[in-house]
Amino acid sequence: MIVFKLYWKIFLKNITSVIIYFGIFILITLITMQSNTGDQFSFQIVKTEVAFVDEDNTDLTRGLKDYLEKYVTFKNIDKDKVEDALFYQDISMYIEIPAGYTESLTEEESLTIKTRSIPTAAGTQIIKRALNKYSHLAFVYLNNDLQTDNLVSTLQEKLDQEAKIDHLDMEKKDYSQSQYFYNYMAYVVIALVISVISSIMLAFKPLEIKRRNLLSSISNRKFNLILFFSNFLLGITFLGFLIVLSMILYPSQMLTKNGLFLILNAFVFSLPIIALAYLIVTLFDSRNVINALGTVFSLGFSFITGVFIPQFLLDEKILLFARIIPSFYYVQNNDRIINLSDFNFQSLKGIFNNFLIQIAFAFIFVVITIFIAKKRQTQES
Repeated sequence: MIVFKLYWKIFLKNITSVIIYFGIFILITLITMQSNTGDQFSFQIVKTEVAFVDEDNTDLTRGLKDYLEKYVTFKNIDKDKVEDALFYQDISMYIEIPAGYTESLTEEESLTIKTRSIPTAAGTQIIKRALNKYSHLAFVYLNNDLQTDNLVSTLQEKLDQEAKIDHLDMEKKDYSQSQYFYNYMAYVVIALVISVISSIMLAFKPLEIKRRNLLSSISNRKFNLILFFSNFLLGITFLGFLIVLSMILYPSQMLTKNGLFLILNAFVFSLPIIALAYLIVTLFDSRNVINALGTVFSLGFSFITGVFIPQFLLDEKILLFARIIPSFYYVQNNDRIINLSDFNFQSLKGIFNNFLIQIAFAFIFVVITIFIAKKRQTQES
């Protein structure tokens, strides 16, 4: 208990840096919440400015112009000024219906509607598709003797029909906010655990303290086990605070199966990071070196494993290198978890594989730490 109490006494001396890290993290999270309002995006037709010349002037062509009104804004441009209007982008498209167009629809070769447009104007593609739909439907009615009292009204009615879509699948919940929170949490966990645990462990490293411990009633093995347990407990305490914060900020997302898996993934990720912190402090004695490594690892890991930049935007070579870092599998799991809808073995197989890889990292770090610690103990003796 003496070692355990001393551990937490040293921790309280480093509480300022912990509060600063948590404060910055909470501030960034709140800013992100304000910027991410969860707006729903929908498709809207943007009208394109068009010059329309009807040389045929029949009921059918006038009906075509009426049909196009949902897609275009008509501008009166003289035919001899069309080229200038297109060049200066006063209009995006020019449409000319040749004389005799309606009559030609009943003949073997029908006349073509003339169009000219600005190549970069995306809206013109919708207009061309609307022209083709109207012309093809009119051709079908005129050449197949389909009975109709008013051809133009019938065409308009048919073209205005929209397909009814029934959503049979369950509505997918948006986990983007909790995903961002838990991805960014990797940076905070790495920075906090390495800096704080290393600072505490350095207090137990001086040779005089080690020799004094050898004379005490606590065996060296028990002493190291207490430190291991204390480090684990401290890391879980940090993690617990962040998890509670996520449940306060995003209760509807976290109180779901997906949210529980995000929490489980964070717990598994904390294991190799705690073990890594112990390994670093075993290898190095300088506080400045350890703090520098904490900064390098937290920022470096975050940039190349998908914490700050989504993994799908990173180069394949970077991702290949990132596979030797635990946070790569942590972020990959987060990306998979938010897209889970079926929690069967096939869906969870990849996630559990990444759990095992992260645990394997923790085991490797612990084994290396024990090996180095024993070697140093032999040298110091």
